[in-house]
Amino acid sequence: MIVHDATSRPGATAPSALGFLDRLLDSLPVGVIVLDEAGRVVNFNRYEERLARRARRDVIGRRFFAEVAPCMRVEKLEQTFEEGMRTGRLEVDLEFAFPLPYLEEPRDVHLRLRSFRNDSQLFGCILVEDVSERRALERMRETLSELLVHDLKNPLTAVTANLSFLGDLGTPPGTTAAEFQEAIADAMEASERLHRMVGTLLDVSRLETGDLPTHRRDADLRGLVTAVVEQARAAARGRGVEVLAEVPEAPVRASVDPELMQRAVDNLVDNALRFTPPGKRVVVRAARVDGGVALEGSGVPEALRARIFDKYSTTRDGGARAFNRGLGLTFVQLAARAHGGEVSVECPPAGGTVFQIALPG
Repeated sequence: MIVHDATSRPGATAPSALGFLDRLLDSLPVGVIVLDEAGRVVNFNRYEERLARRARRDVIGRRFFAEVAPCMRVEKLEQTFEEGMRTGRLEVDLEFAFPLPYLEEPRDVHLRLRSFRNDSQLFGCILVEDVSERRALERMRETLSELLVHDLKNPLTAVTANLSFLGDLGTPPGTTAAEFQEAIADAMEASERLHRMVGTLLDVSRLETGDLPTHRRDADLRGLVTAVVEQARAAARGRGVEVLAEVPEAPVRASVDPELMQRAVDNLVDNALRFTPPGKRVVVRAARVDGGVALEGSGVPEALRARIFDKYSTTRDGGARAFNRGLGLTFVQLAARAHGGEVSVECPPAGGTVFQIALPG
């Protein structure tokens, strides 16, 4: 990389003839600030000029944290930079609220701090991505989600209560008792699933911000898996798919929030059922693994792996079908991380797809 003289004094100006890499930096849609070991600015690209409203000629050679950007409340950022430069390895990503004197509201930026060497000299680089519009849209969507959750809960409760009332009235003319009870059971199951979906909508936001507490206790995951599979049997029959629980004879114990983890596994099974062809099976397992325990579920096409845990993403299976997912798998990932675990997805050579929620022992 071409950088300007790192020994420039405050007030020095950038060379008038920019090299190829300087022009490349100016073409990037992110801010680029290159600093020497002492934190003095040696390059400042055009995007950053526009974002900060500071001309390159006015900042080259000046101490970035003390003179160029003190209004950003950058004490922690400066400490991170100095520590990384001392160790010779600066590699940090973080979100930052960027207050600017010419704007009423701060800008939301994503910062990437990296270090690199040019010959024997060590430099630091700050990449600045303005994500204000994206964050504003996310906040609007979260607010809308909370409003929808609030407005949907009451009518869903009424639907469930009335279905229960109809089931107690007796068999209507023209249908058998078995048919009527099956219809009521299917409607109740759909209503309860809607309740869970509405709850997931709100809880994803709470999990992302750490506002949803987990109430952990020692639990046997075999019972959790069995309960999820039993609840899924009616939906599986309707799709022509077999759903099975495979659990060992010995207990599989872990410290979990049973309700939260059961919802996570339920979401895995629900996704598996939606994407598994008729005649196939979905298997849910609980087992001990090295260093912890694992919950496994299978049945989602390989083509969906790339962005499988993204919110509201749409993925195609390689043909004409488009799979529009909502928040189910996002909830699974966040629930696993809330327990100090992680979720992964693999497609074994033998076929099928395996999700695994790995939890600490």
